Parts: sequence; structure tokens; C-alpha cells
Amino acid sequence: MIKPDKSWIEFYEDGGKYLKTVKGAANKPEKFTAEILYNIVGMAIEKFFMAYFLKNDFMPTNHTMRDLIFSMGLLGKDKLAPELEDKLVKLDKFQEICSLEQYSRTVPKREDIPFFVETCIETAEYLTNLIGSEVMP
Repeated sequence: MIKPDKSWIEFYEDGGKYLKTVKGAANKPEKFTAEILYNIVGMAIEKFFMAYFLKNDFMPTNHTMRDLIFSMGLLGKDKLAPELEDKLVKLDKFQEICSLEQYSRTVPKREDIPFFVETCIETAEYLTNLIGSEVMP
């Protein structure tokens, strides 16, 4: 088994830091473009997923949103809410840069930011609940 350099708690804390940045950056268009915010959202979501996976001694197959959803199924322990899965797939469609079949990239617009923030918060809350009381305030 591959051992990560960081513990699940460190990934969780990193996710929280990215999430804090997402919440603060959403209303600062002079500093954070929609594209930059999209990438920070992606990092936050990935960190929360990694915290969940590592806490369960599992390594995902890859780190795109679709791969993280797929890896939840491989782990077979918990399921994502279908609505959250749909949001993550929609988020993934902005940058399908890991596809072997087709490269696709859509530049996010300012109008997309509320969706990004909402999806990030919802994912963080959902995975925090799955991780459990060890991270609850």
C-alpha cells in the first residue's frame, strides 16, 4: 500500500484553508478571476476528498471530480448524494483536461462563481459529516 506524505487531518485542514479563501475571494473580482476561483475550488474539494479517502486507508484512482466520485464507489463505504454528484460532474466539465479521448476546457465566467462556491461548501460539509466527529468543532 502506498503511504501518503501527509495525514488525512492535514488534507482536511488544507481543504479548510482553501475553502476559507474561496469564501473570501468570491466577492473580490479585482483580485480573483472566475478562472482562479474555479481552480481554488477544485483544490479545496480535492483536499476534502483526500482527507476522507486517507482516513479510510484508500487512494483514489485519479483526482478529477469524476474520478473522485468513481473512487467513492470503489471504496464502497459511503455514497455521495446524487445532487452533489451532478454538481461535481458539472464542475468537472469546465476542464476535461485529463481525458484521453477529448481535451475540453471552458473559461469560467463571473456568473459561474456562486455555483462554484455553493458546490465547494456543500462538498466540504458532506465529506465532513462522513469523516465524523474527529473534525467537528
